[in-house]
Amino acid sequence: MNIKIQEKIKLPRFFSRRVTKTKPEAADLSGPKQNRPAERANGKYGIKAANRTLTANMTGQVTLTGNYADLHFQKGSLKKISSSASDLITGLNSRTRFVTSKGIISYRNESAFSFEDYPEYGLRTLQIPQQRRKRDFRVITDFIFGGAHEDCMISVTIDYPVFDEKITVYESAVFETPLFSLTEAKIEITADENHKETVVILPGESKKLFIPGRVFKIRSEYKTFRIAFPHQMKNSQISGIDGLSVKTAQLKGENILFINPGGSYSPAPAGKYSGIREQFCFTIGV
Repeated sequence: MNIKIQEKIKLPRFFSRRVTKTKPEAADLSGPKQNRPAERANGKYGIKAANRTLTANMTGQVTLTGNYADLHFQKGSLKKISSSASDLITGLNSRTRFVTSKGIISYRNESAFSFEDYPEYGLRTLQIPQQRRKRDFRVITDFIFGGAHEDCMISVTIDYPVFDEKITVYESAVFETPLFSLTEAKIEITADENHKETVVILPGESKKLFIPGRVFKIRSEYKTFRIAFPHQMKNSQISGIDGLSVKTAQLKGENILFINPGGSYSPAPAGKYSGIREQFCFTIGV
């Protein structure tokens, strides 16, 4: 749905906008532990996204300014990360989809709104399936700066589709993002904290991996991307994530590394996802 701005809106000071006219080793994928919703959500079906004071429609081109890096969005999708007017990581285009034995369920961006709840501020986006069966199959994502967050905190609240029990889910992609090209340079993924391991992916390699850990540094030549999952607090509604799914795949003629926080690239029965609502968080930085 295209949303047109009929009048000028005073934006929060953190935004600028141009509105358009319209396991110590990388686990084998056959392993039993892939950190899927049924294994981590602990039956918390009543979770709701945080109440936010939404201030402005942000479906155009938006810059969300942080302490050390700026996030750039277009139509609710994160496109690049920059710092001091210099582009650090480009070509980002996160997506949500489920690849099943009955076909692919792809999501699209429905809306994007800024929010400002002192000391936090950010952007909230809503994704819904391309072909909706019910309105409640949705993904709400908050990109949060301020407060105790030096990097950008991303909070994802998702209603998983209700699948036929006979269906196999081959891939679940929630905030799956193309990150670095593997055309010429190798990529190193270092899992810090408890595992202290480094996975190296060479140009041209085809990989699907689940790497245990909570804090990751991903390096390609002179670029570094950080992603970290917080520890699960006792009695918290937030699911604990203890690994990162990654894969390489062709995109516009290039071999690209995709990261898939909260998702999985190994087959699983539909019951691991069907009808579950969960919330998980992670931080990203450069």
